[in-house]
Order: sequence, then structure tokens, then C-alpha cells
Amino acid sequence: MTIRGSERGDVAALGHVPVLDGVRGLAILLVLLVHFAGSAADPRLAGGSLVERAFTRLIDTSGCGVDLFFVLSGFLITRILLHSRGGVQPFRRFYLRRVLRIFPLYYLALFVALEIVPYLAGRPPGVREILDRQGWLWLYGGNIACGLLGYSWNQDWMRLDHFWSLAVEEHFYLVWPFLALRLPLRHLARLLWILVFLAIAARVAFLGAGMTDASYQLTPCRLDALSLGALIAIAAANDQLERYVPAARFAVGFSALGTIALGLMSHAHPWLWWTTAMVHALFAAFFAGLLVLVLTGASDGWQVRAFSHPGLRTLGTYSYGLYVWHEILRPFLHAWIPIDLLAELARSRLLGVLVYAAICIGLAFAVAYLSWHLWEKQFLKLKSRVA
Repeated sequence: MTIRGSERGDVAALGHVPVLDGVRGLAILLVLLVHFAGSAADPRLAGGSLVERAFTRLIDTSGCGVDLFFVLSGFLITRILLHSRGGVQPFRRFYLRRVLRIFPLYYLALFVALEIVPYLAGRPPGVREILDRQGWLWLYGGNIACGLLGYSWNQDWMRLDHFWSLAVEEHFYLVWPFLALRLPLRHLARLLWILVFLAIAARVAFLGAGMTDASYQLTPCRLDALSLGALIAIAAANDQLERYVPAARFAVGFSALGTIALGLMSHAHPWLWWTTAMVHALFAAFFAGLLVLVLTGASDGWQVRAFSHPGLRTLGTYSYGLYVWHEILRPFLHAWIPIDLLAELARSRLLGVLVYAAICIGLAFAVAYLSWHLWEKQFLKLKSRVA
């Protein structure tokens, strides 16, 4: 059963769409795997057996989970804004609800990472450098400082580099409502397509200038994924998602093949350096197509059944906390969990890494679970006062 008529209200209106929790769960699972498995867990896998090398190559590309987060955020935020058009004080309502959802956890994590943990774990030189520059993080400018000034937020035991994507989303939240709430939908769609191509061009320009971090982290360079998600929200608002199913299927297939082709060719031909900019466009197109297929899929179809899996939906429910806390925890987990011993007991380095990843993900989930119920949820109760 596809989403039509009154059923479409689950997408076009503001009701909760349970299957999207599973999509969010996939995004955070990909991010967790790239940090807790593959070469990030044990670089020796990259030089191991054929299976180990293939596993490492696959896992090391799962950082594309961030691209999925951007597509999903573009869709969800635009969906909220379009639903608010013509309402009472839509700007005030939107920003208050975003503040209650985002700020409490973000600033708690910064306080813990920058104040409490240095007191307990010490302040080696690299950590002191971050502490001296921490103002950028408090103002959601970590991606700007890294991309344009070359600052590193990963030093010694401190890992805060992953906050760059939260900065990108916050910048999007600051500007996008003023456009989404005022422009006619047809003008909004045209603007979004322009932003898609400008983002790709910006990545190519920064790569050509040798500014790799800027091409990856700066907000203008990541607007293609956010814009594609917003375009899907506009199509849903116009009850036109079904029209884009053939295009979505093509995007999924073409993007998957294109990513593989570019991955193979760019290593063999140095002049294809610019294709790095295209890879993220392909990731964005793949996940945008997947999102359309999920939203329009039959209730008993594979895509809806896959993303309705309780495990994925549970991960999706706690995805924000998992994303924020897992990197802060990672250096300590790596120091405390004996991956070599696990590999020896499993009689396989690959199995040892998988056990290590499972333990790390489980502990990160426990922290995110406590964070949600003891801290984040208390602020979300205030949402009803600004509804």
C-alpha cells in the first residue's frame, strides 16, 4: 500500500513516520561502523587477507552515513517548515523547538569533554591547544576553524572533530527557515537545485586549492544533500512523491555504480582528483532516492520492512546521543578494550574487530540511552509549551 490520500498525511503532514526512525538508525550505524570497525579499529586489517581488505574498504566508506543524515535532516526540517507556513509565529515556534532538541545535549557534551574530562584525564599539549580554541566549538564554528584555519579537534585523547556536521546542520537551521517559510514552492525548488550544483562546484574549487578539509566540512559544500532532502519534502507537500519513484530507482542504481567506478578509477588516474567532490554528490543522490522509495513503498515491501526493523528503529531513536557521545568515548574505549586479545581469542583479527565494534557500540548506546532519559527528554517535555 503506497502513501496516498489520507495516508499521505504521515508524510506531507507533521505526523510521526516510524519508518524514518529506521532510516536514521541506518545513518548512525554507518557512522559507528566507520569509527569502531575497519581501519579505524585496526589498521592492520588493510594489509591482511583478501576478505579483511575487502571488509576494510567497505567499512571505511561507511562514513557516508553523514550524507544520509544530511538528506534526512533536509527532508524533516523542510517538512516541519512547510507545515508551519501560515501558522502563528512560525519562526519563534521552530527555533524554540530546535533549541530544546539540540542545545541541551550539545552543550552538555562540550562541558563534559572540555571541562570535566580534562580535569580527570589531564591536559597534554594537544588537548591544551583545543581548550585554547574552544570558543569555535561553543559557537558552532568548528567546521569553519578546521576548514579555513586548519585547526584540529582531534588531539591526544580528545575527539571532537565529528561536531563539524552538527555545525553544518545548525547553519542550515539559521538560514533555511527564512526562505522555506516565505518563498513560493516553485521558487523554493529552483533555488534548491541551484544550491545542489553550487555545493558540488564549491567542493571542486576547494579541492583544487588543496583545501581538503574545507571541501568536506564547510556548510556551502554540503548543501547538495540537505537540498535534495528538502526537495523531497516539497514533492511530498505537493502530493507528487509517486511521480519521482522511477527517478529514485535510477538514482539509487546509478549512484551505486558511479561510486564504485570513481573509487576504482580515481586511484589509478591522479588527474581524477576532482571526483572526490562527485562521490559525495553520488552518496546524496543514492540516499535521496532511497528515501523516496521508503516513503512511497508498500507497507509489506522490502524497503518498509527493512527500515521498520526494531533494531534500526531503536538506534534511530537514540541516534543524536550516539553521534555526540561515541567519538568522545572512542579513545578511552580503544585504550580499555584489548582488541588484540579479542582477536587472539576469536582466532581471527576480523572477528576480533567485529567483537570489539559490538562492545563499543553497546557501551556507546548505554551512554546515549542514559543521556536521553536523564537529560534530553527533560527538555523535550517543554516542547508542548511552544507548540
